Amino acid sequence: MSVELAAKLHGMPRPKVLVLGDIMLDVDIHGEMARYDAACPGCPVFRETHREKRPGGAAAVADMVEALGAEVDLIGNSVSVKRRGFAGGRQVWRADEDAADNGGPNPEAVKERVAWANVVLIADYGKGLCTTPIIRAAIGTANERGVLVFVDPANGRDWRYYAGATCLKCNEREWDTERAFAMRGHSDERSDTAFVVTHGHRGLELYTGKKIAFPARPRHAIDSTGCGDMVLAALGVCVAGMMNWGEACAIAVAASGLKAERHGAVPVSRVAVCNDLAGSERERVTPEREQPSPQKERPAQLPRERTPQPVESAPEPPP
Repeated sequence: MSVELAAKLHGMPRPKVLVLGDIMLDVDIHGEMARYDAACPGCPVFRETHREKRPGGAAAVADMVEALGAEVDLIGNSVSVKRRGFAGGRQVWRADEDAADNGGPNPEAVKERVAWANVVLIADYGKGLCTTPIIRAAIGTANERGVLVFVDPANGRDWRYYAGATCLKCNEREWDTERAFAMRGHSDERSDTAFVVTHGHRGLELYTGKKIAFPARPRHAIDSTGCGDMVLAALGVCVAGMMNWGEACAIAVAASGLKAERHGAVPVSRVAVCNDLAGSERERVTPEREQPSPQKERPAQLPRERTPQPVESAPEPPP
């Protein structure tokens, strides 16, 4: 527990965060396995009792950024739907429905929105938004203007695709030292990309020339969905909010652990993370910020254009 870190998080300024990525709608369908299908031996019949809808993908990341107290803008595409079935409190099936490609945003519009931000979070789920022109427009403009870029890469994609990013976050199954070195060597603009590798309930590791482990404390985890999104949001918000890498990683571990104690990709508020770091009672957290309405959905279309505003250069990541 760290009272000092909690106090620093509480007093952190509100950075401007642009989230760029694939928007999803998470639909959790709860029910029971009532019987087996007579026409298909061994095939259980799922009887639905109720369902919940929440923003997913990049929309979930944007909600998490907002809950951590930052200003947020979102660039997304058509909504893909992820449906999960639960029986007896356990997930028993999943079905995905990908949206038709609507062409995505214009790279020039992306450049204008990057100019507004202190940090860009790229949540690439491989659903079609993060094309080469879009990614190069975002990272190239960010490098020119001193804007930080944090990336959660699409599964299986060559990391050199994101060359020039400040930080790449992946899970332990995706971590590859050779790919990391190839990404660093491929960048003309920036050769000091940091890597954050998440290890589920065990915490995460930070690679910035040397490996530093940030273990997580034991928790009663019920759902890992959205934990990686929470790490991405916390890292970006905290480093853009003038925290060093160690502080940002410690906060990301706490925020991800709190999310694991909640069902679905729900945001965790700055107040909740502060209380957790300081060892305070959870009841002090404002309920409405911790449990948003499951019916809340973000628009799937590209948000309205912003008039570019002069902004101060975001801080370079600490060594």
